[in-house]
Amino acid sequence: MNFPWAIPAQRYPWQQPIALSDEAQIRAILKSFDRYREKFIKIRPREGGERKPFVLNAAQIVLHTRLENELKTFGRIRALIPKARRMGVSTYIGSRYFYKVATNKGRRAHVVAHRNDSATNLHREVKLFYAELPEPWQPHLGASNARELIFDRLQSIYRVSSAEGGDIGRSDDTHLLHLSEAAFFDNTEDLSSGLLKTVLDQPDTEIMFESTGNGSSGMFFSMCEQAYNEKNTGLWRLHFLPWYIMPE
Repeated sequence: MNFPWAIPAQRYPWQQPIALSDEAQIRAILKSFDRYREKFIKIRPREGGERKPFVLNAAQIVLHTRLENELKTFGRIRALIPKARRMGVSTYIGSRYFYKVATNKGRRAHVVAHRNDSATNLHREVKLFYAELPEPWQPHLGASNARELIFDRLQSIYRVSSAEGGDIGRSDDTHLLHLSEAAFFDNTEDLSSGLLKTVLDQPDTEIMFESTGNGSSGMFFSMCEQAYNEKNTGLWRLHFLPWYIMPE
């Protein structure tokens, strides 16, 4: 029986069924990170419980807006992201790069964490992104190991490494590069100078250094200072995320 005061159950965008025969709708989702993320990517809530669709928090909204503006303005992203803790920046970048690799041909993403355990955690999250995709939306998986997801038919790769591994990635061809907690790398200058050369100065390539603070010294600090002094008109753009933009 339907009572007058009964409120119909709300259907969120990610709950709407998709007919795989609807080519226009499929293409629209594949071309939109926002639609793809809310429809298919799930994350673990900070408060615990079951994984749920990835809706951006306040800090992620600010970062996403700034990065998209940077991409539109410069045609590529070269971002420095000093941040507070627990903002979900690594989760955002991981989902962004996973989307680009899983929906495009010939895209290569490389994530470098400052420690082995952090690299393991980041890669575990990306593997869950893939595992939780509905089967028709999963790109064909050629290989999956402790550090890589290889989509062979797309010829795309998502790779995770650790800065503790030393000299890595110098001969790679990378389109999307993420250095996580870059201020804490022990061998930052040697590691980053090698890795940066793997990303060509081409449209739609992305390099992101993100980190919580680690004192007023080191390469990450110097790069942020330079971008600030240049008012984001040089090679690198500064996207500072202070703690107070998070409502909690």
